[in-house]
Amino acid sequence: MFSRGAGTMQSRELHEQLLGCVKSRKSLHVTGPPGSGKSTFISRLAEALRVKGCRLGGFMAPEVRRSGRRVAFKIVDIASGEEGYLAVADESLAAPGGRRARHGRYLVLVDEAWRVMSYALRNAFEYADIIIVDEIGPMELAVPGFREALTEILDSGKPLVTVFHRRLRTLDPRLYKLLERGCIVWLDERNRGPLIRLVGEIASALSNEACGDS
Repeated sequence: MFSRGAGTMQSRELHEQLLGCVKSRKSLHVTGPPGSGKSTFISRLAEALRVKGCRLGGFMAPEVRRSGRRVAFKIVDIASGEEGYLAVADESLAAPGGRRARHGRYLVLVDEAWRVMSYALRNAFEYADIIIVDEIGPMELAVPGFREALTEILDSGKPLVTVFHRRLRTLDPRLYKLLERGCIVWLDERNRGPLIRLVGEIASALSNEACGDS
C-alpha cells in the first residue's frame, strides 16, 4: 500500500514508484478515512482522463445533503448520467416497492441501485477504456450482483480505478485480495495535496495504451 505510514508522499522516489505501479498494473484503488478527499481525488482524475481522450464508464456514489445534513447516497452512471438512490436515511425519499436492506440508519434500495449499477458496469465493461467505481463499501456490497460484476471486471484485467472502504479487508477479504493485484493508495490529510497535484501524471500512466486517443 502506497503512502500509509510513509510520511507525506513528498518524496519523488515514492511518486515514481506509484506511477510505475499504475503504469504496469493499469489499476488504482484509493482508500482512507472519511473526509480525506477520496471522491475529490477520483473526480479530478476522471476529468484528467477525459482530457486525454479516454472513454470512461462505471459509477459514482455522491451523497445527498439537505439543510446541511446527509440524507442519502445516489448511484450515478458516469457515461450516461442515469441515476438512482443507493441508500436513504429518510424513507420518504424512496419510491414504493423493491427490495431493501438495512445498513445502520440507512435503507439500501437494492433494486433501484442495481438497476443503475448493472447497466453502468455492463456498458463500461464493453465500451469504456477505463472503469471507475466510487465506491466499494458496505452499502454497495449489500446489493446482490455487485460483488460478482466487480469480480468479473477485476479478473478481466481491464483498467480500473476505485475508491474502497478502509475496512474492506475485513468486510470482504476475497475482494480485497483481488484489489491487491493493483496499486493501493491510502489517502489522508497529510498526502492529499501531493497526490492531487500528481493527478495529471497518474492519468498519463493509466491512459498510456489504454485510451485510443491518448
